[in-house]
Amino acid sequence: MPDEIGSTVADDNDNRENSGEVAAARQSDLVDSSEVVSGIIGLVHQIFSQGPSDVCKAGTIPAAFVLRPSHIENLQHIVDIRLAPLPALHDKEIVFAGTVGYADLTTDKFDSLDELRNFAGIRKSPTDLTLRWRVLLREPFMKIASIEVTFHTDARKDIDALNLLDFPLASIEYEIAGMDRDWVDATAEDVMSVLKSTRLRGIYRPLLIFRNRMVVHVFSWSLALIVEIAAISSIGRALAQHTRLDYKTRILDAAGIEGKFDEFVQYMFSNSPISHTVLSLGSALVLMFAVLVLGFWALPKLVPRSGVLIGLERTRWQQYENVFRFVIFTLGIGGIGVAIIVKILEAIF
Repeated sequence: MPDEIGSTVADDNDNRENSGEVAAARQSDLVDSSEVVSGIIGLVHQIFSQGPSDVCKAGTIPAAFVLRPSHIENLQHIVDIRLAPLPALHDKEIVFAGTVGYADLTTDKFDSLDELRNFAGIRKSPTDLTLRWRVLLREPFMKIASIEVTFHTDARKDIDALNLLDFPLASIEYEIAGMDRDWVDATAEDVMSVLKSTRLRGIYRPLLIFRNRMVVHVFSWSLALIVEIAAISSIGRALAQHTRLDYKTRILDAAGIEGKFDEFVQYMFSNSPISHTVLSLGSALVLMFAVLVLGFWALPKLVPRSGVLIGLERTRWQQYENVFRFVIFTLGIGGIGVAIIVKILEAIF
């Protein structure tokens, strides 16, 4: 009898172990199947993400901007409101893809928004940022609904380092795609409200004129032409003065009245050497080009640079903004104001 009881207990233990192994195997199969489903969904996204949607709304906002973490949170909130309720092919399957670009044309890709916000821009300042959220729909079957925004800063790329007579402009691009016109329009309106709130405003608004290419061209070329004309006149006068002094010395050193008269006649009927003309024009052209390059470099810097404040770029941009305000507003505008007040006081007293 005890042997039978012991045998029964052993059988029960074996059954429990077998049941535990079966449960673990089933759980492993469920995990594997879930991973397979997620992999299939991701593959389908890759295949169908390039296909056209029934309705698409896209545009570009040419404006200097500062993208802060609060703006990204607002975009994520719009995604939760607009994309989450859609009939997805797989439950809770909103696929995120983020791409961060840098001046050296390298990129970092992220499939998690939290990782992007925490780790992008640690070593280098981002120059471009693309955020894209997509849902593979169940109805209509295998169609894509997506929200995509791209931020291009005005930072010069390494490949454009020799492009001295031009400068990049910041811009924001957006694209909303879906199956319903009303949904696309409503979503685009929500996204646009967030994107417009990133534009530079406040005390920086008067300076935005220097982000206009026409204004920079007019200022730079006008100043360059003035410098060229002034340089030709100044250098020509200096060379003529040197020539007059040379002839004066020759006249005084000439022997006799006839020699002095010959030197004087030669001076009166002599033309300016071709070398003087070449030197004047060459020097003036060099100065004009230098002023042009300086104008295209300096005038756009009167506007704060656009920034994508993710990772350590938040700290770097805040330090840059403090220096910018001190130089432009305290030293620049403050110095001009003090000079004007001094002139007024001198005129009065």
